Amino acid sequence: MNKKILSKVFWIAIIVLSAYYLYRGIKFRFFTNGNLDHKAGWYFFHLVTAIAPLALGPFQFWGWFRKRFIHLHRLLGRIYIVGSILGGLTALYLGLTIDLEGSIAPLTLLSTKWLFMTVAARVTIKKKNIVAHRLFYDP
Repeated sequence: MNKKILSKVFWIAIIVLSAYYLYRGIKFRFFTNGNLDHKAGWYFFHLVTAIAPLALGPFQFWGWFRKRFIHLHRLLGRIYIVGSILGGLTALYLGLTIDLEGSIAPLTLLSTKWLFMTVAARVTIKKKNIVAHRLFYDP
């Protein structure tokens, strides 16, 4: 299978899985008796801060956009970093304290990976190491 088809399949899978996970989170939060009632602020803060990386991610990782609009890539990257760190920290807290069976490990692992990848990409670009920075978005 060629690289272009794999890339499309990958992004479609990411979008579908993200939509499903969002559906599960909303269903759990609003339609079941979960322990998020006393953590509603954390949940909504996570939701609001995670929207930016989810919306900006495709543009940040799209080679055509990145090459033609480097200044916009940098600006959106800063917004992406703030959203990722705040969203990742709240996801880590929620993951460690949630009572939705089967979500503790995935939330904790995903948030830890999200935080690590974001911080590592930021550190590499601040050191002007573009080759290492690109490892975080080029397959």
